[in-house]
Amino acid sequence: MKTEFHYSLNSVRKILTPNSFPDWSEDFTFENIVTSSMEADEKSLFVPLQGVRDGHDFIQDALNKGTKFFLCKKNHPVLKKFKSSDKSKAILVDDTLNSLGKLANFHRKRFTPLLIAITGSSGKTTTKELLGHFLSKIGSENLVITEKNYNNEIGLPFTLFRINEKTKIAVCELGMNHLKEIERLSDIAEPDISVITSIGSAHIEHLGSLKNIAEAKSEILNGMKKDGIVFVHSNLPFQKTIQQKAKLKNVFIKTIQPKNKKILTIVQKKETGFLLKVFSKKVEWNILGEKSIENLNLVLNVLNEIHFPKKEILSQIQSFKNPEKRFIIEKNIYTVINDTYNANPESMISSLDSSIQLSGKKNLYAVLGDMKELGKFSKIYHTKIGRVFKDNKIKGLITFGKDSKYISQEFIKYNKNQLCKHFDDSTDSINAILSYIQDHIPKKSILLVKGSRSMKMERITEALSNLNF
Repeated sequence: MKTEFHYSLNSVRKILTPNSFPDWSEDFTFENIVTSSMEADEKSLFVPLQGVRDGHDFIQDALNKGTKFFLCKKNHPVLKKFKSSDKSKAILVDDTLNSLGKLANFHRKRFTPLLIAITGSSGKTTTKELLGHFLSKIGSENLVITEKNYNNEIGLPFTLFRINEKTKIAVCELGMNHLKEIERLSDIAEPDISVITSIGSAHIEHLGSLKNIAEAKSEILNGMKKDGIVFVHSNLPFQKTIQQKAKLKNVFIKTIQPKNKKILTIVQKKETGFLLKVFSKKVEWNILGEKSIENLNLVLNVLNEIHFPKKEILSQIQSFKNPEKRFIIEKNIYTVINDTYNANPESMISSLDSSIQLSGKKNLYAVLGDMKELGKFSKIYHTKIGRVFKDNKIKGLITFGKDSKYISQEFIKYNKNQLCKHFDDSTDSINAILSYIQDHIPKKSILLVKGSRSMKMERITEALSNLNF
């Protein structure tokens, strides 16, 4: 990753090692900060990070590209390989990732934008995109928003580095896999307003229980400023966990009700979305599913809190579109609902709900892949998805992977006469699934395709898009 970074060498050293003294002989000024040696140049501060590969192994590559200074973990073996002139270019730190966060936090505190942080087991990216959609009216030079899914301890700093004296609002998405991750992100970002979209089973493999997940999500309050505001749904589980943290941090909780005549009510549910009343005005909402209404409700309440002009909100509701690979409708021989970005039990149920709304009286089939990161709970949650079809009838189900077989096994209990087929996860299975669809599913049917990111379900949607009548 690479972004602008206008700091002097002495400033960087002072931020990372407060007890250091200035270098009186030279004070170099950086123009950018990078984590990839491929993007490094003579004006870069190179930050080597340790992951699957150790970024320290690429310091020499950065130096070869002209980089004059770099962060380096103290006593790292790579230092022994450098000649003395290159060793002198090292800014030694205890941890390079932590140091990246320190630099980002220093930069964030130099400016005074309203910073809104968003987390949740599901819905956080859509909520972030929704906020960004409405706030775009203030102009791109005044708005910073997390790009793509850059929501971790690497991505967040690079979002914060984009803040400058013109920035009025910054919207940051915070993701996690383990306890204390959101706490660290919140400490770096120091949000004025936080939003918790949901508490669900995503990452339960690592966290062990829904209660622990609630603890992890509530960590977003950790870095919040006194008298900040956190927005949550009234039906959010483990509210007491959040209330205790809010009291400790002197943060106010705004509990959002599903129906509020002053802000949002559903007038009519349709195959194309909803007719809503927003701020007492009727508007079309062209996004499917009750979950989309929950996300919109959160965003409208945040915008109302910061006194964002209602006329600007109303003028933009109809033009919002789902983020890439999130419930995108692609029409060909079949109408394919491409929801392949990722999946957890809650988002799977939400996607099925939206698909049923879209299909109306048309034939609806589902092609569902494994949901990952469920650990020892995987069978339980896959079986739970199969149970959803007891009350939500579809014409047929295809499952793909290892544990998705439990969805099929449960589905067939309630739909004995419906099409149901399971395929193991293999390259050959993609062609087999495509052939099975062509042989057993009528043309013009609606197909929902969804699974976890690692299942690469887009292989199926891409193959379907290449079919010809």
